[in-house]
Amino acid sequence: PAVDLGLDGEEGRGLGRSDGGRSTREAIEEAASEEFRPMLLLCCAVTFLSALDRVAMSVAILPMASELAFTETVKGEISAAVSYGYGLAIVPIGLAVSFASTRVLMSSGVLLWSLATLGTPWAAGLAASGGPLAPLLATRAVMGAAEAAVLPTIQRVLANWVPPGRKAGTLATVISGFQLGTVGAYVASPYLIDALAGLDGGG
Repeated sequence: PAVDLGLDGEEGRGLGRSDGGRSTREAIEEAASEEFRPMLLLCCAVTFLSALDRVAMSVAILPMASELAFTETVKGEISAAVSYGYGLAIVPIGLAVSFASTRVLMSSGVLLWSLATLGTPWAAGLAASGGPLAPLLATRAVMGAAEAAVLPTIQRVLANWVPPGRKAGTLATVISGFQLGTVGAYVASPYLIDALAGLDGGG
């Protein structure tokens, strides 16, 4: 079972000593540190994928706009839709984290933004064939709203699972996933776009 390590401040000062002269707090932190390693990898993967998924679209929008004849205004609306969704969802999700399951919120966010990403080409094709732009904007807004679950849930995980003395380094490690995902998207996206160009029958 998970060990709640919210021992900052006064809460952890009354802990006694365990066998061998080690404090109970030290023993708990050592055990929880072992348990947290898979969670650390998971959190890093979530931040990496979140940035990768979001930034890749900023690269893909250029050939997409050329192929589908999107105007500069439409490109701006598509790019802004993610921020609309994120901004509207971040506060409600932050409140939900205080009483709902962190695991459920995080997994639901990853699933939802993955589905929104998969639905983006279909929605873009619909707009390009003379259909409404609204489905594409809604798809991107849903993706932004789903990604709003990342930071609140990760902060809750770190607060509950990481020993107080290791929180700063762990937070830095997890947040670095955003930077690695951003760089990865900018590096890999052009190659993937070139490699996949024309597979759908386009140019």
